[in-house]
Amino acid sequence: MYLFLFFLLFSGGSLSLALITRGVTLPFHGRIVRAFVNS
Repeated sequence: MYLFLFFLLFSGGSLSLALITRGVTLPFHGRIVRAFVNS
């Protein structure tokens, strides 16, 4: 499931997806997502 979410993030990179992923995953994963979005 996490791989699917990250695949969507890397292929689409939409902010809504990032917010959903950050809300679903653990804080550690959320930190990675935030770093990816900021870059």
